Order: sequence, then C-alpha cells, then structure tokens
Amino acid sequence: MLVVGVGHGYRFIHTDNVKVSAETSIAQAEARDLNQTVFRESIWASYKFADRSSISNKLLVEEGGPIHYVKNILSINYDLTNNIVASVSNVWIQDRVNNSLTNVTAFNLGMKF
Repeated sequence: MLVVGVGHGYRFIHTDNVKVSAETSIAQAEARDLNQTVFRESIWASYKFADRSSISNKLLVEEGGPIHYVKNILSINYDLTNNIVASVSNVWIQDRVNNSLTNVTAFNLGMKF
C-alpha cells in the first residue's frame, strides 16, 4: 500500500524533558483494489524522567472508507551511549475492517544518527 498525504502538526509542549505534539493529515491510500481518501490524527508525547531514561507514547488513528485503524505504541527507552538506545515497547493495533486486534511487546536495540 502507498499512502501519500499532506498535513499539519503543532507542538503543544517542547522542553528538554517533556514533548507533546499532534498532527492532522489527509492522504490518498493506493493499493490493489483500493483508492481511498484517508484522514489521519496522531498525538505524540514523551517524558525524560532521568538523564538516560524516557517514556513515550504515540497514538495514531486512520479513517476513510474501508480503513478504520487505531495504533498505540508505548515505549520505555534507555540511552546506553549517545548513539545507542535500548527499549521495551508495547504495540497495540486495532483494525476494525479486518476485525483484528494485535498486541505485541518488543525488546529493541537502536542507533541514533
């Protein structure tokens, strides 16, 4: 699936320790047997509770025609170095069209560029 869109975001809070923002967009979803306008809303929040530790939450809602999708990602992150991050995250996805609910906990190791 290819989704191309345009949107607007706003930072409500942007400090060294707390970040909260929201984004709204309209997009066109293209795939086999799908040509649909999609409305997307997302809210992102993060809190740095120690020098190397933070928690973040990302909520995304997509709606349009046959698409009704809600995704939430909650992560706890620890900076091992300035460039390497370890985290545990929980990804929750509800797809009402396919009547499915997914809930996955993952342990991640990432690199900042």
